[in-house]
Amino acid sequence: MKEVAESLKYNSMTQLLDSSSADNYKQYKVTNSGKLIQLNKIYEKGTQDRLLSDRFNQAMITLAAGIKEEEIIKVYGIDAPYFYMTETLCWPIIEGMIKAELIAEPMKVNEHIRELSLKLPEQSVIQIVFRFVEQMALYYEKARIIGTLKLNTPEAYIQKYLNEFYSIDMCYRRALEAYHELITKEIPIDQALYEAKLQLDQEYAKIVNIFNLEWMSCVTEQEDGFNGLSLKRQEDFYANEYDASYKQVVIVSDALRYEVAAELMEELAKEKHVATLSAYRAMLPTETKYCKPALLPHRTLQWQGNDLLVDGKLLPGISERTAHLANYKEHAVCVNYEDVMNGDQASNRALFKRPLVYIFHNTIDEASHSQSPFEVIAACRKAIQQLAVLINRLHASWNVNYVMLTADHGFIYNDIHFEEKDKHSIKDDCIEKKTRYYLTNSQQAIDGIAKFPLQSASGMSSKEAVQIAVPLGTNRLAAPGGYNFAHGGATLQEMIIPVIHSKLRKVKKTEKVNVALMNPNLSMVSSRLKFQLIQSEAVSMNVKERTIICGVYNGDDLVTESKRVTLNSTDSINLNNRVYDITLILNKSTTSTMLQLRIYDEEDMLNPIIRETVKNNTMIEQDF
Repeated sequence: MKEVAESLKYNSMTQLLDSSSADNYKQYKVTNSGKLIQLNKIYEKGTQDRLLSDRFNQAMITLAAGIKEEEIIKVYGIDAPYFYMTETLCWPIIEGMIKAELIAEPMKVNEHIRELSLKLPEQSVIQIVFRFVEQMALYYEKARIIGTLKLNTPEAYIQKYLNEFYSIDMCYRRALEAYHELITKEIPIDQALYEAKLQLDQEYAKIVNIFNLEWMSCVTEQEDGFNGLSLKRQEDFYANEYDASYKQVVIVSDALRYEVAAELMEELAKEKHVATLSAYRAMLPTETKYCKPALLPHRTLQWQGNDLLVDGKLLPGISERTAHLANYKEHAVCVNYEDVMNGDQASNRALFKRPLVYIFHNTIDEASHSQSPFEVIAACRKAIQQLAVLINRLHASWNVNYVMLTADHGFIYNDIHFEEKDKHSIKDDCIEKKTRYYLTNSQQAIDGIAKFPLQSASGMSSKEAVQIAVPLGTNRLAAPGGYNFAHGGATLQEMIIPVIHSKLRKVKKTEKVNVALMNPNLSMVSSRLKFQLIQSEAVSMNVKERTIICGVYNGDDLVTESKRVTLNSTDSINLNNRVYDITLILNKSTTSTMLQLRIYDEEDMLNPIIRETVKNNTMIEQDF
């Protein structure tokens, strides 16, 4: 049994490889296609059968221990097309890619990781590692193609961020999300992953700082500072967006950064409502106590004693905000997210009959108070899930046609330790000081600091001449407040806030995503046809998913199983998430050397959307 297990293990991995003279296991090589088909059936049955897989895997570990994956990799390398994969075989491959190729050839790594992930169980621990490496590779690719970070106008920086740079923030956050999950597991290559994560932290901190140094340098050269930008101002949100002709719900999500909202849009694309994402410019300082009340209707915003007075009043809580809102719209109300989600159907339907409802959602900002990297990053995912459900329920269950979502401010985040020497010490006179800003009456120039008149940068009036001072780039001040998760300053990540408009769809999506064959030279090997399809565009508000049926035909006779695939990826950033690996297995005997792959739209089985010739290299040596 030992030799049988060793032969099965060896050939399951290496059947697509030409034997090397340096291979210590080459005596186990099986070249007969009929025998390989039988070996593959045994291997698939053992690994995929729910009742057998645990015992089969344990038997293979015990009986085939003599076939060492690391020895196979020494001979054939990490890029060899191994047929079946084991976790033990994957670990040195992943480690080799991280050390040799991750930064230099990120898309090669991403493609290889995707191929490996398809060959291992979806629920295995190694899939978390795959996600981490994939997001790192995607980050390095985005950083590689971002182009120059020195632009000519502040407006150019805004557009650069909205069109490209936000995805760098997203990839870093997603990489941290995967890393925080994998470090709770037993991982054989944990040191290599740790070192890769440290490198990612350093690279991200560097590029974000440089981009924002250039942005702030450009802004300070302008006479009108931030006021020449095309972005609408946060303090004008209500005046711009409120429409008395229909009832509205406004969700204010504390610290919902633009890139997090962009990922939320991918979730909303799966639903039947229509949503659009745009951006506003938050006030300075990008601090909750200033920015959140400014989203309510107002006639005046006044800075007084380190607080914001709205129409002459402080609005610290829900009751004060509701009373204020009712001055502008009768029966309008402010509520907390938790109260809405804990309410029953009847009470919520009554609530949303009101003409205007503000819902305050604080998941991300609340998690940031601990400054735990685990909690902050997890809170971003939680916020996406909560807001997607909330918006869907507002439309589907509570009869709200128009929903708006915005934020008080964004944030900067670095998963690194800040030494005291890394904190910018300021001796300027301060009225108020936090890690990302301070308020002062002094107009004295300070090295590494940009100053703006408070009224110009925020829309808040004051009885005295107050300057808002912010560090250039992503520097943190030596002051009370958070260092890893921080806001209050003038980086693009802090100042650009999302505005999502969502409304019930009146016209159904009519256009489906397109699909294309990635590898047209198709061959049937060992009774299997393997090929890749790419979903040409992401599912969006305008383009809906497509379900296809794939099969191989001899004339009009279907000679393989028929496979149904739904093309429904909403990922517009990572192209690999729109690639589908398909395997079709012969289930009828055929002597024809030329077959045809046909792919149909499920709703039109008469007209294939793809036809492609398949060369049949399988010599059928068994009865089906």
